[in-house]
Order: sequence, then structure tokens, then C-alpha cells
Amino acid sequence: MKIVNTFIHIFSIFVFLTLGSFLIIASLHLISQEDALRAVTEVYAEPLRSLQAGLMGVLFIVVGLTFAKLFLKGTRGDDAIIFKSKGGMLTVTSEAIEDLVRKVIRKFDAVKEVKIKTVIQDRSLNLKLKLTVVSGVLIPEIVAEVQSEVKQKLERTLGLSENTDIQINVNKVALSRKFKKEAQEAKED
Repeated sequence: MKIVNTFIHIFSIFVFLTLGSFLIIASLHLISQEDALRAVTEVYAEPLRSLQAGLMGVLFIVVGLTFAKLFLKGTRGDDAIIFKSKGGMLTVTSEAIEDLVRKVIRKFDAVKEVKIKTVIQDRSLNLKLKLTVVSGVLIPEIVAEVQSEVKQKLERTLGLSENTDIQINVNKVALSRKFKKEAQEAKED
């Protein structure tokens, strides 16, 4: 349902902008009525002009929808979890959640790098973590530890338990400092 509402909003923005532009052009007499009629007649008469006009129309629609999507995405409130407390409303943004997760992951020496994607819908939280781990560790073990620590920290800090999903993907395995030193010593010998 959200997708349909978003599309309706974007389409109505496009329609109103287009109609408003045409009315301004007509009211300021920026183009004469004869010129406007001649341009429309040429589009109908020549197939190449029809194709050009159609492609330009599609291009304008795509650009308009892209800008509208960026505008709507920047103003929406789905990037935060909202709590009701005794003092009023409390909002925790996705950036704050990502910072919290990064602090937890810094404790793990086996994790060199993390990329986090946060998806918040209503009161459910979906975290997608992409990890770079050092070689020489048991990946299933470190992933389970990271997942457990992150989940516990989110439960203790935000009170989220059953509505939290943490997906972890290991994208890279990097050489650890120990293995780099051993490799350099082997080259020198």
C-alpha cells in the first residue's frame, strides 16, 4: 500500500508541476498560440518528431520521478524508531543504531571492517551487516558471537527483542597482521 501511495504522490506532483508550467507559459505569452499549435501539428505529422517528443517525455518523467523520490525519501520518518515514554515521544534514528552496532563490533579483533544497512518498518528493525574478517578465525563462530553481542546490546539499549533481525554476510577475508609478518619473513628468507 505504501508503494501505491508514494506513486500517487509522485504522479500528482508531476501533473501539478506540468500544468502549472503550461499555465505560466500561456499567461506570460512566452510562446504564441500559433507557434504552440504549429509545434503540436509537427509532432503529429512527422513520425520522427513523435518519437523524439515521446522519448523527451519519458526522460522528463524519469527525471521528475527521481527528484520526487529523493525529496520524499529525505523527508520521510521511516528512518527512526519512535518510543512513547512518560516524558513524551522518543526517536532513535537509524544512524544512532548504526553507531551503536559499530561500537559493539569494534570489540572484535577478528572483524576488520563492517558496512551496515538499517531497515526500519513500524517497530521492527532489520540490520544487514557486511563484514571483513581476518584470516585464521572460525567464521561461523565469529559471526555467531557478533550476532549475539549486537542483539544483546540492542535489547539492553533499545528494548528491542522479538522485532529485531540481524543478517550477517562475510564479504572478504583479509590477512591478519600475524600472517602478514610471517609472509614478509618468508619472502626475506
